[in-house]
This record gives sequence, C-alpha cells and structure tokens, in this order.
Amino acid sequence: MLASHSDVIAKPLNGRCSTTNRSRVTNGKSVFFDGIDQRSSLARRFRDLVAMHSHDLSPHGPEHLTVAQQQLIRRIVSLEVQLEVMEGRMIDGDRTVDIEIFARISSHLRRMLETLGLARVKKDVTPTLGDIVAKHKAAGRPTDRDRRKAAATTQPAPEKPASEPRVEPMPAVEPVEPVNSAVIDAGHAVAMAEPA
Repeated sequence: MLASHSDVIAKPLNGRCSTTNRSRVTNGKSVFFDGIDQRSSLARRFRDLVAMHSHDLSPHGPEHLTVAQQQLIRRIVSLEVQLEVMEGRMIDGDRTVDIEIFARISSHLRRMLETLGLARVKKDVTPTLGDIVAKHKAAGRPTDRDRRKAAATTQPAPEKPASEPRVEPMPAVEPVEPVNSAVIDAGHAVAMAEPA
C-alpha cells in the first residue's frame, strides 16, 4: 500500500525520525547528491558561499534558518558560482560568453538576494553586566562591591610621614621696567626714543 502525500509531509524531522531514512544532504553529511565530486574547486566554493550566506543571515548557526531560507541560499549560491565561472571565462579572453545571459543571471541573483534580505543581521556582542561580573570572578579579580567591603573593614591608610621635604611656594616675580628698544643699523646700535 502506498503512503499518501499527507503521511509523508506529516513525518517530523525533529530528531524522532530515523536519520538513516533521510538523505545525506538533509543530514548535513553532503552538500550534493551522490555522484558529484565534492572535492572540486566549484564544490568547495559552493560550500564556502553557503556557509557565508548562512552566517550572514543567522550568526548563531544554520540550524536557526528556515528550510525556505536554506533553499534560497542554495539557489543564490548556484547563480553566484555560475556567474563566477562566466566571469573567469571572460577574463581569460573567452568571447563566447553571452553577456545577455550574464546580465539576466545577475538580475535574478539581485532579486533573490532581495527576497532573502541583503542586509547582514548583526550579532549583539555587548556583554551584559552579569557576564562582566562572572568573568571578573572567574579570573579571581575583585569587583567594586568586593573592594568597597574590603575598604570598610580595613583601617584607613596612615598619613604621610613628616620626614618628606616640604616644597615652598615660589615667590612672586616683581614687574620689570620697560627698556628702550635698539635697532641695529650697519653694525651700530642706535637707541630709539620711547614714545611720549
């Protein structure tokens, strides 16, 4: 007896289903179906781009992405890899690359990226106050509260000993009377009269 479509869809993928009944792609063991050399440069580039886009969308890991987001990422990466291959051929001097096809793929890629979301989701890396206190305690450093407690229980610091030399303030400088200006002319000093 064949299973109905609703029976197939109703089976959960939340860990209660046997992983041996799922494909290697679903289990994350492989990026592609069998028969594809996953060591090729294009396969490695595909994996790298999938990982980068997944991280951009969810810094906490790809398991936080929906299946639709994961599938969009794979389609986007397929287009990106195809465009990179075409770019490489153009740079290598191949004039058979169809620019119209290249432009269409680029346009589709832009629309798919807009659907997925072009903006990178920023991860909040600001530590909370509790994180900072826990880090200080783990490092054995006292917190401000510990320092205040220690200061309240200890004796005040003794005053400086009297044997240190005392620095006297500098005396006030008396004003100096203005002096006539001298102009040097051909090696001779000529006194100028002060204006009256």
